[in-house]
This record gives sequence, structure tokens and C-alpha cells, in this order.
Amino acid sequence: MDDLPAGSVFVPEDAPVYDMPVSAINRPLMSALDECKLQQFMDDMQFTPIEVAWVQDGDDNYYFAFGGCHRWAAVQHLGLPTIRAKLIKVSPSTIDTYLGASSPFRKKRQAAAAATGAAVTTTQAAGVEVGNPTVPKGQ
Repeated sequence: MDDLPAGSVFVPEDAPVYDMPVSAINRPLMSALDECKLQQFMDDMQFTPIEVAWVQDGDDNYYFAFGGCHRWAAVQHLGLPTIRAKLIKVSPSTIDTYLGASSPFRKKRQAAAAATGAAVTTTQAAGVEVGNPTVPKGQ
């Protein structure tokens, strides 16, 4: 076990830790909480930073947290304005993958396409580049 990395798969151990405003972070998925674990976090208030997906889209910054539900709930229950977080820079299409049709970036692209009269395919909405497939003759 000693040879396991101290950081996560997404963020190295020495990544900077920020005091993120709770109000700036979107938590789009519901959490199932263990009340005993939640109480431990609230009692101890000594926990590792949550990992927050950070999307820069044009001039706007968006922050999403998908994990750390007990740490998040402890901060919410205690009414704290900030939570310690490590940022993971991701693309809008990464958020599309997690949120599907609920992704704000997919909706934004669809609204922009509607304003210009262009159609947005599911593949385009996901941010995937696809060439024209060649269908073999006789099919």
C-alpha cells in the first residue's frame, strides 16, 4: 500500500489548494449520505480538499463537484462560505459526458445554433469531431 500515489488519479498531491466559495460550485448530482460519516466530518473539520472540475468557456469560469459529498454536506450544514478544493481543468465536452442533456454547455451550443438557424447533432453537442462515414456499395 505504501507505493500508492498520495494524490488522486486526477490531481497530484502537491497541486494547489484553494478556498473556493461554496456558492460558485455546481453539484449537479444528488448524494446519498451516511449520517454517521457526515457527523464525523462536522466534528473533526479536518478533511482533504474536494476535487472540483473547472471549465473555462470563453470569458466564463464554471466549477463542478461530483465527489466529496460528505465533506460538501459538512460544509453546508455548518454554514461555511468556502470549502478547500483542488481544481481539475476539463473541457466543456467532459462535463457533457457526465451530465448528458443536462449539461449547460450542450444547452449553450444548442441555443447558439438555434439563433443562427443551424442544426446541432448529438455528436456535435458532445464536442466530438466525426468525418463522413463511407458506406460500402451494395449495402
